[in-house]
Amino acid sequence: MPTDSIPGILSPALVEQYAARWLEAVESADPTALRRSFEATTPGPAGQPRRLRALSFSLRQLVQLVSVVGAARFKARFVLLPAAEPAGAARFALVLAAINALGARVSSYYLAEEYALPAAEDDLTVRADEAATLALGAVPAVLAREWARHWRRAPQVEPAQFASAYGYLRGYAFELSDLVAVLAGVQSPAAGHLVLHFGLHEYYHPGPAAGDSLVQLFGLLLQLRGADKGRFSDGGGDPSYDMATPCPPTC
Repeated sequence: MPTDSIPGILSPALVEQYAARWLEAVESADPTALRRSFEATTPGPAGQPRRLRALSFSLRQLVQLVSVVGAARFKARFVLLPAAEPAGAARFALVLAAINALGARVSSYYLAEEYALPAAEDDLTVRADEAATLALGAVPAVLAREWARHWRRAPQVEPAQFASAYGYLRGYAFELSDLVAVLAGVQSPAAGHLVLHFGLHEYYHPGPAAGDSLVQLFGLLLQLRGADKGRFSDGGGDPSYDMATPCPPTC
């Protein structure tokens, strides 16, 4: 079956094309295309544009990815998908693929879907009784909430939010153990999603002679929602993870 006819899978040729569009948008002197690419497909109150806050993979897709023989890590590449209609804007998304220890791709490119968070949910949901069940590597609730809040409250999406010390972000990389940890306790792959929440890491960075400057850098927070996990089955109390390595420099 041709790659592009499989739901949720993109061919390498299309990934390269859409990744090039991402770099073109983030490097452009005019940020309009970049900003419009982060508008959610479902508008907010009174039809106002609503900022995209999360993408997701189905639990079945995640199980397939961590099942790839020889996988050592996973590369998430940022892409801009074509507009759904002639007058529309390109849409931000990402593709995830398994990479072996030698750096070769050993899986297809899996395409993430837009994930609509509940309208009343302003921050990542974390329950008080979660502390005893956090897996190794889970992000403390205060960090997850702050990073998500910075993204939600930023006045606009700006190219500077994707400008690392090594160049504009092209994606992130995850270790195999990172995604396996997210699946801890799952009973069935029949339901649930791996949600990739957007966040902004905020900190002071060494600057020129004028002094240090406050910067914000785009990041991803992983959280499993809606899976059969016993008392976590409501999908709102799972820990969040932020173990990604930015690309560049390492992927």
